[in-house]
This record gives sequence, structure tokens and C-alpha cells, in this order.
Amino acid sequence: QTDLDRTVAVKMILVNRLASQDAIRRFYQEAQAAGRLSHPNIVGIHEVGEINGQHYFSMDCIDGPSLSVTSQPRGFDDSAALVRDVARAVGYLHCNGIVHRDLKPSNILIDDTGKPFVTDFGLALIGAESATDNKQRDTNPGTIVGTPNYMSPEQAAGRLDETGPASDIYSLGVILYEQMTGQLPHRGATAMQTLVLVMEADPELPRRHRPDVPRELEAICLKCLDKDPARRYETAEALAADLDAYLRGETVTAGAI
Repeated sequence: QTDLDRTVAVKMILVNRLASQDAIRRFYQEAQAAGRLSHPNIVGIHEVGEINGQHYFSMDCIDGPSLSVTSQPRGFDDSAALVRDVARAVGYLHCNGIVHRDLKPSNILIDDTGKPFVTDFGLALIGAESATDNKQRDTNPGTIVGTPNYMSPEQAAGRLDETGPASDIYSLGVILYEQMTGQLPHRGATAMQTLVLVMEADPELPRRHRPDVPRELEAICLKCLDKDPARRYETAEALAADLDAYLRGETVTAGAI
């Protein structure tokens, strides 16, 4: 961005002039949703526009890979600290009337200091002022929105009216589980099998994959992954606070299993 002498990332619609009106609307919704946010762990949006029919927006350039590039499990404290920071960003989203609905490692960028940044609001559910737009976009009850391995049971079942902040908290639980163990709590041979597992099967205890997983951290993770949204953390900030308590060696509200 020459006028401000800074490097930015540019996102475009790849199909360009062949893009449907719905794809263009989603693209601008993503830019508008992110553009009104300001948080140290959320990728900021600078400019939205169109040049010769090519829609684009510019955003912070994060000099590093996404979380999905790392396939090896992290240390337990590193996993807790990373998800704590992401949970605080997600809590900020929720306070601003935005549910991400597609939290996963590829939508979390890591800079060269290890700091995480939430990005990609293409599937975000915007607050009540945009309820009509959200319903039009998601079409009918039963529509599945998200990524199977990381979506909540209510998303997997297509229960859009039940999809809310608790759904993002479930996804954070999946990310924590994967960061600790190197495994996903549910993985079927096909996307449909994965959806069925998400809806019906309890995840294996993280310590079945890594026997040294701290029981307090395991309890936090499993609380996020409860099938019942009402039994998950009430807010993403409450999740972040419990992870902070774990990191300080204090008692966590989830309780050890």
C-alpha cells in the first residue's frame, strides 16, 4: 500500500467475473464483518474495492503460516496459551454480534513471534441487524455450514437456529484437542461419516493419545466438546480464563476428570 508505505495482504474472488451474486455478497460481508473489528488477535481489514470487475480487499499481512501447517502436537502449556489467545479474540467477536462458524487451524495465522490471528469471516453469522441476510445465505434449515472435523454437533445436524457462540467454543475445543494430541476428536472416512461421529460419538479422552496430558487441561477440552451447548463454557472469555488458571497452576472450573 504505497500511500502508507506498508505491506498488506490482498484477498480476491478467484472466479472474478464468473462469480455469482451470492459469492460476491458473501465476499463483501466478510470484509464488512472484519472491517469493523479491532483486536490484537484478529486480522484487520484496510480497504475494500473493485478494479476492472475484480473484487478485492486488503488486510494485515501476517508474516507466517497458518496453524494447519504444523501437524505435530504442541507442548501442553503452548497449546493452552495459543487457544487462550484465540478464545479471547473469539469472545471479542461474540461481544460484537459475530459468530465465526468456521474456526479451524487454517483460519488461524501465526506470525513470526508465535502470536495467533483469527481470519476468514466468509461463513460468519452477523448479529440481529443482518438476520435476514443470514437466513437468505443459509437457505433452509438442515443446511450444513462449516468444516466437518471442526464443527459442532448442532452445525453438523444443520440446526442453524441453535448455532451460536457455543458452537465456536466447541470448535476451540477441537483445536485444543488437536494441538495437544496431534489427533482430531472425530475423523470419519468421508465427510458424512465425520458428521455422524460429531453428532453421535463421544471423543476419546485426550490422554488415550498422550498419557501425559494434564487432567485439568483435558477437562477444559472436554467441557468445550460437550454435545450439549448449554454444558460448554458460557462464554469464550470464560474458556480463556480457565486456560489462564491452568497456566498459573490454579484450580480450573471444568474440574479434573
